[in-house]
Formats: sequence, C-alpha cells, structure tokens
Amino acid sequence: MWVQCGDLSDFPELGSGRVLGLYYCGHQSHTKAGIWVGALTTYLIKTYRGPFNKFTTPYEMIISGSNWRELTYCHLLCALIQRDAVEQIDASFAYIISEALKILQSDWQDICKDIRTGSLSSGKVTHPKLQEAFATFLVNKENIAGTADAIAKICSRESWSGILSLLFPGAKLVSAVVTGAMAHFVPELRDYAGGKLPISGKDYYSSEGVLGINTNPASPLEDVVFTILPHIMYYEFLPLGANNPAGEILAPHEVVVGQEYEIVITNFAGLYRYRVGDVVKVSSFFHGVPQLAFSHRKNAVLSVQNEMVDEQELQNVVMEVSKDAGIQVANFIAYGNSTAVRAHYVIFWELKRREGINRELLERCCSSIDRSFNPGYTGKRLDGVIDSLELVIVKEGTFERLMEEAVRNGTSPAQYKTPRCVTSPRMLEILESRRAESYKSGEMPSSVLESWEPSFPQGRQKN
Repeated sequence: MWVQCGDLSDFPELGSGRVLGLYYCGHQSHTKAGIWVGALTTYLIKTYRGPFNKFTTPYEMIISGSNWRELTYCHLLCALIQRDAVEQIDASFAYIISEALKILQSDWQDICKDIRTGSLSSGKVTHPKLQEAFATFLVNKENIAGTADAIAKICSRESWSGILSLLFPGAKLVSAVVTGAMAHFVPELRDYAGGKLPISGKDYYSSEGVLGINTNPASPLEDVVFTILPHIMYYEFLPLGANNPAGEILAPHEVVVGQEYEIVITNFAGLYRYRVGDVVKVSSFFHGVPQLAFSHRKNAVLSVQNEMVDEQELQNVVMEVSKDAGIQVANFIAYGNSTAVRAHYVIFWELKRREGINRELLERCCSSIDRSFNPGYTGKRLDGVIDSLELVIVKEGTFERLMEEAVRNGTSPAQYKTPRCVTSPRMLEILESRRAESYKSGEMPSSVLESWEPSFPQGRQKN
C-alpha cells in the first residue's frame, strides 16, 4: 500500500492500531488527449480503494485540503484526538514530519482549544470542505475535552525530545524516506522519536516507478539500501564522468560494488533508456541483483569556476561542521554566485535555535565550511579565482516560505524536497529578502590541501 514500507515483517506488532499519515493531494490537470497530469502521490491517494478507517485523518479531508498548512493542522488535530490508538507515524519524507512538528510547536494551544470546544473555533482552518469533514469526523467522538489537558501538559515541556512517544504512547514505528537530502533531518527525527520508538527508512520511489525497496526496514538509517526489482522495469547504469569516456551503459549484473552510477530505466509506460537523474552507489548484490545506496541528484551541484561540489558533499560538510559546533541547522540551501565581481558560494542556514550562538561561533563555521570542500574548490580559493564563502542566517520560517511557493506553483506537498542548490530567481529572491545576518570566511591557509579529508555522512566510517 502507498503508505507503508515495502516489508514490515520486522515489526510484527503493527496492525491493530491507527496510522497518523501525513499525506497530501496536489493539483491534477489533464492534457488535450485526456491524460491526467500530476504528482504520483496525488494519483495514488485519489485512486485508493482500500479501507481508510486505519488512518487518523478522514479520506475526505486529505483529498479536499488544498492548503498544506491547514491540512497539516487537521492531520495533527485528528491524530491527537485519537492519540491512544496511534501505532505508526508515516510520511513520504522525513522533512514532512519535521515541518508538521514545527506547526505543532507553534499551534498546540489552538489545537487544544479546538479539542476542548469540539470545533474549529481557533480559526486555523478556513477551507469549507475541511471544516465539513472535521464536523463529520467528530460525530460519536465523546469525552475528548480531557485529552486536551494531557496534550497541553506534554507540549508545554521545555524539551521536545521524545515528544512523539509522549503524544502517542502506543506508537511502535516512525516511517519516512531518510536518504539523500532527507539525511539532514535524521538527527532531528531521532530526537523527536526518543530512544524507544524505531524509525524505518521507506522505499525508493520516483514518478517513473519503483526504483528499489528497502528489504531490511529495521536497519540503521545510515545503512539503508534499496534492492532493485527487475520485474517492474528494466534498469541500466551509466558510469560517471571519467569512468566512462565511451558513454557505455551497463546491465545490472555488470555493475561493480563500490562504484557510482546514474540510473537509466525502461518501463512499461513507454520510457526508453530514460535518465532519472539520480546517482547511486552499488553497495552489494542480493540474489544476483544490485542493492543501491542513494548518493545525490546528478545536476544538484555548485560550480562557479569549473570546480564542482555536489549535493552529497555539500550536505556532509554542513552536517559535520554544524555538529562539531553544536548548532542545530533546521534547513539549508546553497547558491553559486557567478555574477559577482569575484564568484563565490553563498550558503543559507535557518537555525532551529538562536540562543547561545554568537557571531564568533558562526564566523568559525563559515570558515570551516569553506575549508572542507574538495581540492578542486580549495585550490581555486587559494589561487584567488573563487572569493570567500558567505554564510547567511535567514529568518525563522524561510524554508516554509520556499515550500509554500513551490506548492503554489503546482508541487505536491507530499513530494516536496528542499533543493540543496538554488534553482530559480524567485527562490533566491525569497532567500535574500529574509536575510538576518551574514558572515564571510577568513583567509584560506595553504595547508588546507595537505590535510583535506572527504566529509562522510554521520554514522558512516571513513574507509
């Protein structure tokens, strides 16, 4: 089913309770030929014909909610009313759970008010269809006012570590995609889940089809790999760059463990040797088929002077530097400013907490990031071809604004992922308008090339 991990046999206790599913429907349109066009998740939800009483949010709400913030509020409200029945928290991406809990942090008093009054009296939900669906949902929901007191006591705690287990005492699993750009949200998700509530990485889907399933959903999140399904579509693999001067495409049995490839697929829908744009690393073979670790999006790179910093390297550096500094970065994005007098990188951070973080610490972070990229970048910094890196701290809620802009332009909230590199002038305009403070990196010492080591995702060992 579209809400579950591929195989939940590692969690046999699941099945009797309800699922808080943070699901969203985007806009659908159709071509002149009558073919529907829209997000995969929207199609799956709207064509779903199974029983929906397993979920805390009524189906009518999910298909009616055009405003993702209002629908998220309804998701939380309905789930908290049934908090003792919730056994699983599920979303397509870890980022969605993070955003939902931010909304809960800001709106929990309104949610408690709505539970006490048994209505949407707080004014947080204005969509008529959502209001109607909530009124129907409340039928036969008796004696719920006392639930608000328990929720208020939990949400008023200074620390939200382990908050999911406290809000949903019967919860047994959190599931979401945790690889690629979502790896940044894993530490935060672990903190919200606490030490006892397991988190499982979901399967590898794209609009083109199923790219792989997680055959070991109980594995550590840093070790999640995906097994391809040869009966679903035909997979081929394109070696990257210098490893493939002739442009050779390899069959699944020809790939080499430890090497990175771009995925090429041919499917029953008519795509022929279609380049998905994802770069994966072959980690092993399972019954003769490759198991893949997601690396990064092929075109998500920073480059201002023919050097290259890809999405994975950028993410690893930011996670490593912020962890060493004890700073919680809520989200980040980067921009290669090649129009300046001297080209340079600009990295935008939204901080989870600003208290106790002084200018000196952020200046050190800025210089540490600058010195952590690969020799292709640092060499050009030393030569003066690339100028000092700029670290920009943006106002709280900036990345929520970016998401709202994307949703307004047709992106489904369920499939939105914060890009790691600025992709549009409008996105850059929003970021620049929400600058709070900025820092420039110091002089690049020549010794940085001698001591450079690649940054690795948290949890992985340097070989």
